[in-house]
Amino acid sequence: MANPITAIASRSCAKNSLLKQTEDDLSKGSSTREVSTADVQQNIGGGRAISGDQTDTTITTPGSGGTPADPGSSGRVVKAAENQMSDEAWKEYLAKETAEQKQKRYAREQAEGLREGYKPPTPATPGTPPTSDTTQDFEMDQTQVKGQENLDLRADIRQEKILNRLDRQAERRQDRFERKGLSGKDKRAMRKQQRKDRAASNIERQQNVQNLIADRRALRDLQRDQGSFGGESYGVGNVTETKEGVVDRVAKESFTPTQVTSTPSGKTKVGEVIEGIGDVFAKKPEGTAVGNALRGVFGKKEEGSFVGNLLRGGKKPAPLQKNYFNK
Repeated sequence: MANPITAIASRSCAKNSLLKQTEDDLSKGSSTREVSTADVQQNIGGGRAISGDQTDTTITTPGSGGTPADPGSSGRVVKAAENQMSDEAWKEYLAKETAEQKQKRYAREQAEGLREGYKPPTPATPGTPPTSDTTQDFEMDQTQVKGQENLDLRADIRQEKILNRLDRQAERRQDRFERKGLSGKDKRAMRKQQRKDRAASNIERQQNVQNLIADRRALRDLQRDQGSFGGESYGVGNVTETKEGVVDRVAKESFTPTQVTSTPSGKTKVGEVIEGIGDVFAKKPEGTAVGNALRGVFGKKEEGSFVGNLLRGGKKPAPLQKNYFNK
């Protein structure tokens, strides 16, 4: 296994001696290769970045200049083709002949042996622009860290749990302050929403503990792969904080106030009881289920509902005797 210290030292010497170099690439003829090395930080998300050396290799291939247009040459007439017609007709034919027809006639006359040295015109060809190809190679810096003993590992996890406990205590105080000044239905709705939010917060805090344990397990496996155990040193990547991480850590919101969502149309259990009592005293024949149950108690019915019988003591009240007060 290569020593990371030796690799870091070799890269440092290369950068101090020559930061940027350009050389001819013999394998590509006239192509040139440009190599530059710089210390960079690559963002890995979560407000963190890894430090390392990035080497950019640029291979530039020059383009071609193209070829200019060649007007060609008409050549020399060996046998006069114009002898086949009169001078007036030949001159009239030449006046009406286009450039394309003239080239075809020259080519035909050369093929038939009537003309020699004919060279057709060639148009200009455009040149190709130079091409450039850049490849990047990132080599991460390594840092020697001390391994964790069993006591250090327990202290690390215990610290996370202490932060969770302090966070829960602060949330309880926040909930009490938010409920101050509320009463009745508003206070019950606020408490219900707070319990729902805190349940989600407890799950998130427990996940933080599990993520910490998984991270420490991964570091232990890396330490063992490098042949180190316990509190011995081993090499890990150099992780730093990015600008986004600083902003998120310093300027983020300290707490989130509880938002009570509007309840759907309908009556709560307490509302049903109150409405049922109102139905009893208003002597409505058809009331709610709670009202029918209470009517068996307050309505002084001998035959009440099952709930009314339970509220009365489980049995019917005994009728008063006629001579009860004349004893």
